[in-house]
Amino acid sequence: MDQIDYYKDKICIVTGANSGIGYALSDDLINRGATVYMAGRNPEKVAKAAELIKERVAKAAEIIQVMMPYEAERIATAPEKIHTLVVDVTKPEQVQQAIEGTAAEAGRLDMLFNNAGIHGPKLFEMTTPEDFKTITDTNPVERGLRRAHRCADHAQTGVGPHREHLVVLRACTVSG
Repeated sequence: MDQIDYYKDKICIVTGANSGIGYALSDDLINRGATVYMAGRNPEKVAKAAELIKERVAKAAEIIQVMMPYEAERIATAPEKIHTLVVDVTKPEQVQQAIEGTAAEAGRLDMLFNNAGIHGPKLFEMTTPEDFKTITDTNPVERGLRRAHRCADHAQTGVGPHREHLVVLRACTVSG
């Protein structure tokens, strides 16, 4: 099995998927044949990100149809493999609902890419304690590690018959 086939038909959740590394990761997983649940806090932003990937896939399908007809079927089904989730990773009940809902809808969850991350909108000396708490609760650093573990804990319990094969990847990104 080559690297592209590894992700074929895998069920994946990517947090922080509406921009930056999460967006690029979602796009790449779709290219490799995975079903991707793009997760983000803002419904408009995550829907727009999913729509952009669908548009790119549609344009690519036209080219692939001519250049690589053996890939046409994979590309043709890609848009139906893109889903969106509205979830705030700082809220355990939303994380649990997103993971359980995905597993119920798709029949399992193979991979969770814990990518959500934010940065403060202010200079450090102007950051309030509430701002700092939001940042550390979202990013998987310091106290924010709880967020990554919370996602992993929910993902590894009750995700279907393949949970022993679940891969949980944690990343912290800050885009501006």
